Amino acid sequence: MAWDDDIDNADLFYLDYYKYDNDENIKLSLAGRLVDNREDALPMYKAHTRAIGFSVRKKNTLRRNKTDGIISDFYFFCSKEGHRRKRKKKEKEIANSEFITEEKESSKKRKERSINETRTGCRANIRFNKTEYGEYCVVQHNIKHNHELVYPSERHHLKSERSVKEEIGLVIEKMVDSGIKPMDCYEYLKREVGSEEALGHTKRDLLNYVTRYKSSIIEGGDMQVYWTHYNKE
Repeated sequence: MAWDDDIDNADLFYLDYYKYDNDENIKLSLAGRLVDNREDALPMYKAHTRAIGFSVRKKNTLRRNKTDGIISDFYFFCSKEGHRRKRKKKEKEIANSEFITEEKESSKKRKERSINETRTGCRANIRFNKTEYGEYCVVQHNIKHNHELVYPSERHHLKSERSVKEEIGLVIEKMVDSGIKPMDCYEYLKREVGSEEALGHTKRDLLNYVTRYKSSIIEGGDMQVYWTHYNKE
């Protein structure tokens, strides 16, 4: 198949991306651990988050060396860090206001929309600092969470895990270009890597990826390619 080489590349990517998952101590504190570069820091911390059962959030919390501009210090946080901003007073008053119409009784009030709280002020985080040898060392790792963790069977649904990796995206694009339906793409990829958990994204994530890919084709002006996709489906 035309995408076999890309599948092989994706397999190599997964071997590298999940290389820390087999570390028997990955659930413990990572303080003192070393990684070669910043690109290797996130996979190590994500392996920890998968083992524990929480989602990671990246923030622009980093420091650069004043002399050469190289990043010397950076953090990753639990996705439940901090709290969401409260709505402005005016917006809250509007949300709680009464909507009276001629057809409805004046006593009926608009129900306030319930919003699931996704931030709990969790302080779990990890901090990396650049050493004099060019590596990055974990100088701080807070492993305490103030919220429930996700069960192992559901951890592949964590938000920070639900993404179509670049290497897999290239495979999906070639399969779509060949007229393969998105759901057939998903089932094929799942069989190749062994499970949905190993694949790292859900059916919905793949559908969203395909939608964005087709939109990029339209925006790029290649309507003939788009109609070819449409007719094949």
